[in-house]
Amino acid sequence: AGKLRLAVDKLQELERQQKAFIGNISHEFKTPLTSIKANVELLGMYPDDAALHAEATRHIGRETARLQEMVETVLRLAALEKYDFEQQAEFVDVEELLRDLTDRAKAKATRYGVRLETDLAPARVWADRESLVHVFMNLLDNAIKYNVPGGRVRVACRSAGGEVTVDVADTGIGIPHGERERIFEPFHTASPDRSR
Repeated sequence: AGKLRLAVDKLQELERQQKAFIGNISHEFKTPLTSIKANVELLGMYPDDAALHAEATRHIGRETARLQEMVETVLRLAALEKYDFEQQAEFVDVEELLRDLTDRAKAKATRYGVRLETDLAPARVWADRESLVHVFMNLLDNAIKYNVPGGRVRVACRSAGGEVTVDVADTGIGIPHGERERIFEPFHTASPDRSR
């Protein structure tokens, strides 16, 4: 009976990991897809703007490559029957990374009538680069999406005392005070339109 109980527990845990994995990867796919969609819409809105065309094409190419990497990761993990991302720590230039990510987000910011501002100082951390990309892109995406027309998003980073601080501030609706304790719950949202 004890062995049977152990087997059932392991199967239930595997099922939980599978569901969490599918939920996480589905959520992460949305970020590059949103960027690609925004750039395609800009191309349609300004078909004669050569500079915008070149920039949008570059962004679409970059996000497409990111999607391809994510798909390859999913296939590799599925083959290993493993349901969490392997993290590979390295020195990451946070200043350079944030410049790249804010550059990616410009098309969406323009579409929402939001101004992106940066105040970036040299900073390096030892971390998994792709995990930082996911975190920062989600913060940027929300700061733009839940802002106000004519609003702004300010992204800053600084290094002091052996620590790196990154700030993403916006002029949007904010998080209701009563919801702030729940912000680290997977997929919790304070906005009804996001619960879908």
